[in-house]
Amino acid sequence: MTPSPMLEVKLPTLHELPTYVFDTLLSWNIPGLTRSLVGLYGRPDGWLGRLIGHVMSFEHGPVTRWTLEHMDIQPRDRVLDVGCGAGKALELLAHLAPRGFVVGLDHSETMVFQALSRNRARVLAGQLSVRMGDVGRMPFADASFDKVCAIETLYFWPDPRAALEEIHRVLIPGGRVALSLEYTRDASRAGDLSDTLESSAGIRIYSSAEVLELLEAAGFTALRHEAQPSRSNGWLYVEGRKPGH
Repeated sequence: MTPSPMLEVKLPTLHELPTYVFDTLLSWNIPGLTRSLVGLYGRPDGWLGRLIGHVMSFEHGPVTRWTLEHMDIQPRDRVLDVGCGAGKALELLAHLAPRGFVVGLDHSETMVFQALSRNRARVLAGQLSVRMGDVGRMPFADASFDKVCAIETLYFWPDPRAALEEIHRVLIPGGRVALSLEYTRDASRAGDLSDTLESSAGIRIYSSAEVLELLEAAGFTALRHEAQPSRSNGWLYVEGRKPGH
């Protein structure tokens, strides 16, 4: 007996459900709706922003853990999470670097408040800090961090070259940056939403080659990447090293 096509439909997992709903709404290609949705993800604000913060913490859990697995966090590392959102990655980083120091940076006051609330105990213990600021002009001294990560944020940077040069500045010589995305031009699944996102929301969807070029232009070396094009809308991890000892 031939299975019914309905039975062959792959339903989203619980973690994939927010992305599925988001992608479905984007597929309607209504410019105003697309701009509003992407704007909420790019800079959550108010009560709806707080809700989005909780949704993103859950939705981005798998790609966040995948990113941190590649970063080789050491117990004494000083780590910066750029675009820290509601602070889930900060919580995981603090667990991996218990004798180090973890800092989150976000340009949304709503997200800074959520990240501080989520990590209150570690903030009070002096192991973690959250700052409000812009990746293009960060409030940190030169060579402040061993590692910097940016998970699901590169799309929203208005000047990625300036942002990566700032990350280069705050890293120690030999320090590493890690960028990860789950919407890329390398996605293998049908119905790629890259063009809709770029044309209607004004954000940039990158290929792995483009991210590698950005890192190289900002002065990073020892570049490496790993892609999983069949996961979500094309998972990508890219890493670079600041030259030095």
